[in-house]
Amino acid sequence: MRISKAFAIASASLSLASCELLTEYETEYVKVESVDATGTKTWNYSATSNVFELDSDTLSVKINGDLGGKTLYYTLVNPENATIGYKKLRKVVSSALITETPSVPGFPHMSLDGTTAGATGKRHFVGEKLPEFDFAPARAATTGTPSTTSVVADYDIGATKKIYVDTDESVSKFEEKNATLRAKGENCYVWVVDDYYSETAGGNKVKTKTAEEYAEKFDAMYPVITNVFGNESDKIIDYDTETPTDIETVSDTGKKVNIVIYDIGADYKDEETVSTVGIVGYFYAKDYYCTKSSLYSGTVIGKSNIGKYFYIDSGYANANFDDTISTLAHEFQHMVNFNMKNIQHNLSPDTSYNEMLSMLCEDMMQEFLEIDDDNSPKSRIKDFNALYFGSGIREYRDDSNAALSYATSYAFGAWLCRQYGGATLVKKMMENEYANNESIVSAVNSVNGTSYTFDDLFGQFLRALHGDSNYTLNKDAEGGEEYHEYSTQYYYPMSRIDIFSDTYSPQNIDGYTYSYGKAAYDGYKSGYSGPFVFSNDIYNIDLRPNYGIQMHAVGTYGSGTTSDTVQFTKSGANTLKIFITLK
Repeated sequence: MRISKAFAIASASLSLASCELLTEYETEYVKVESVDATGTKTWNYSATSNVFELDSDTLSVKINGDLGGKTLYYTLVNPENATIGYKKLRKVVSSALITETPSVPGFPHMSLDGTTAGATGKRHFVGEKLPEFDFAPARAATTGTPSTTSVVADYDIGATKKIYVDTDESVSKFEEKNATLRAKGENCYVWVVDDYYSETAGGNKVKTKTAEEYAEKFDAMYPVITNVFGNESDKIIDYDTETPTDIETVSDTGKKVNIVIYDIGADYKDEETVSTVGIVGYFYAKDYYCTKSSLYSGTVIGKSNIGKYFYIDSGYANANFDDTISTLAHEFQHMVNFNMKNIQHNLSPDTSYNEMLSMLCEDMMQEFLEIDDDNSPKSRIKDFNALYFGSGIREYRDDSNAALSYATSYAFGAWLCRQYGGATLVKKMMENEYANNESIVSAVNSVNGTSYTFDDLFGQFLRALHGDSNYTLNKDAEGGEEYHEYSTQYYYPMSRIDIFSDTYSPQNIDGYTYSYGKAAYDGYKSGYSGPFVFSNDIYNIDLRPNYGIQMHAVGTYGSGTTSDTVQFTKSGANTLKIFITLK
């Protein structure tokens, strides 16, 4: 899972089965004010300037240039925190490409159903928010009088201890269970909860060799990841005094990272379904807290294991070992992020930003860990192409469609790295004193000597989604980071992703039903590629918040066309942005 928020969030890798995509809309959303557009714009189109942004009060735009053979698209963008209801979206009502005025579609208002989130997409458990304390280094150095007596136990293979693990599918109830140390590395302990251990393995029970492989893999990745992302904290937070204390004075496992294997959520059913429903692994910041007060015994603080812990599902360990190895890298980033942002800078990174960084960690470590594309974040691109409109680019959906937020967050992060500096860019994001959009913008400008705003970068990303070769994911990331120690040498490759290839076409996702009426291309027809594009007629789906997007096609200009005046519906949300594109 993944944690974010100053001492608060946890996430976990969860796969969801696919089903019918659309149902009647049931969710409430914040009211958005309307504006009646009256303004006009002129756009002198050229091949080097093929995207044009309109203000929310723009009614029409005159396009001049060599339009022949070019297809006209428009993209609706919602940069605000509130969803824009479908009745407040706008569409083209007049153009040389339109032979009759489109009408509002007659079928009902639709939205993504809460049980649908991506055929193979993983979503992540997010735990309850924990308190925010000011643990900036300046304050931490002057508060509290920490003990200097070590309580660290030197555990050997076969040692046992009690560890709090979750016992329900919502990961909200915790009980102490007996666990045995089955493997030990330089940087980690690997514990298997006794109920889920068997040397014959299978189902939701693992054997010693599996634990040994985790220890070996984690030891190998540990210095390579920390070289870019930084280190996890060696402090535990005393909940009673609100002060940090040295981990070796309160944690029996000291500075070791504990990997605990068991049936997360107690949800294992059979070998056929384990890879489609269930949490793969998670990190929960509760384990970085300690308390002596009985007042908190019934809270997650009272269920802290007091140390560096994350958790791996035993059923997944047997069903898809490579996926769990990639998850180790993902979850370790969350542990490091908690230190680098929450503790070191007293920040509260949002979940989308934190998850993006964890997926970028998997991305840059893919070759090192010998993970194929199907078990890497690249597998999320086909979910993005099919359903990007189900989550804002910078949104985290805290519901059954959370998997869509992982797809959009990864697509944007992957584009940033391939465009602006790969591992070097990520390192800057981790090291700077910002979080979220500020961290992204600061890192891009620092690495590249630019002065972009977030909206500048987002506009470039939209160009990439329309196939612009200047702003594309289809190139290898460039970066100057290198890990070189003893016989290990690694350059953090992040290979090109051609989002317009058949590999990532929406029709490659099993089980989806496209019920949107008209679309720019047929969701079941082979030969098309790229992100799903709606026809101009379709605008009965709400526009998600935090840079939610919907791409629409109007039509293709005939040979010799040199101008057109495009008019949109007059009324729409005052926060709505519209980008028109020719390609």
